[in-house]
Amino acid sequence: MTVLYAVGKLSVMTCSSALDSISKSYLDCWLEDCENSLPSTSNQSALSIPYQRWFKFKEAFAPSFVVETIKRLPKKPARCLDPFGGSGTTALTCQFLGIESATIETNPFLADLIKSKVTRYDVNELRYSSLIVSRRAKRNIGINTLENYFPGAPQTFVQPGDGKRWIFNQEVAQALVALRAEINEIANTNHRRFLRVMLGSKLVEISNVVVNGKGRRYRRSWAEKSQTVVDVFRAFDESCKTGLTDLEVFGRRPHVKSRVFRGDARQLIKSVGSVDLVLTSPPYPNSFDYTDIYNLELWALGYLTSRSDNRSLREKTIRSHVQIAHEKQLNESLPPALRTTYRALVKRRSNLWNYRIPEMVCHYFEDIRKVLTGCREILREDGCIVMAVGNSRYCGVLIDVPKILSEMVGPLGFQFLGRESVRSMRSSAQQGGRRVLDESLVWLRHK
Repeated sequence: MTVLYAVGKLSVMTCSSALDSISKSYLDCWLEDCENSLPSTSNQSALSIPYQRWFKFKEAFAPSFVVETIKRLPKKPARCLDPFGGSGTTALTCQFLGIESATIETNPFLADLIKSKVTRYDVNELRYSSLIVSRRAKRNIGINTLENYFPGAPQTFVQPGDGKRWIFNQEVAQALVALRAEINEIANTNHRRFLRVMLGSKLVEISNVVVNGKGRRYRRSWAEKSQTVVDVFRAFDESCKTGLTDLEVFGRRPHVKSRVFRGDARQLIKSVGSVDLVLTSPPYPNSFDYTDIYNLELWALGYLTSRSDNRSLREKTIRSHVQIAHEKQLNESLPPALRTTYRALVKRRSNLWNYRIPEMVCHYFEDIRKVLTGCREILREDGCIVMAVGNSRYCGVLIDVPKILSEMVGPLGFQFLGRESVRSMRSSAQQGGRRVLDESLVWLRHK
């Protein structure tokens, strides 16, 4: 199916209405290789460029995806919404292009990451704050009680853990606490946020674990290769240096309005105000629990302080996972493709790795419906929605997301303009790990 908005390409200069030299130099970091191609959603090649390197966000799409998609629109949008903010690629790239943005993000650490990227700073003052925090934390190691800083954290979080394993040894935990305590003493809210993000960006590096697939695993020989206080401060100082370098070079760009809303996208969209572009990549129905994937940062930095905090955050995320029970009651008006998929999954329920998967898939699309309903209310008549979505597969049953969306968006007041296959993703190890899952762009507009 041909996408209506694919006709005619705007230049980057047209999109940005006289792009300033600072913004153009940033865009040039990654635009050269994507010219005359479909937008690439993969962020792997962008992990080393300014701002993207602040935190390795596995699920992020590349900045070039934002630029290339906007270049294909008939006119430059004035205001863009990303209801699933992630690492803030949409918000930041729109800011460089001179486009106002609104971003919704449930994960409070990621919301701070986004806000840190789009905030204007006095870099010299921020550098001074980072030096003060590092200097005072080194001096005050050991004066804070660990129990006061990791309440409710999993048993394996800090040594002695469960007696057999732990994520942070005592020495590292003491250094983390010292840094957290000094960051909290910084008066400037923007500085505190930035420094917390810089510390969070190095937590995996100084821990005994690595992020792997849907969760974490312990490093090989982790007990023999223990991290030290020196490693913690070196990592923090390096992270601050990287962030400050990016701000020094690119921080003088025009800062158009970039608002960050914290919470559940299903409920907050109506608070955003009118937009003429929704550009986003919602979680995929792949049973990833993003609360779990990023809970190292959430617990270590104090965003979570109890199990109830953890559950509450989980309940605010799109139901793409099985970590909490899904009610059996389903929407009676399931799209035909989703009804067929659900029945096929139910037949294979005994062979699924989790019996909740059939209901999870249905509730996933119910949540997407709620988000799109909110988008319909704030999207201007000439606006459009572009979504990067990914298929999943369970016991041989394909979850064809674009097809299901094409059947469900009509009653919501949208015209389904088309789908474009962008790349192939690997299936899970249980499904063979082959590149058999499509990632696609879905284009919608008002009927």
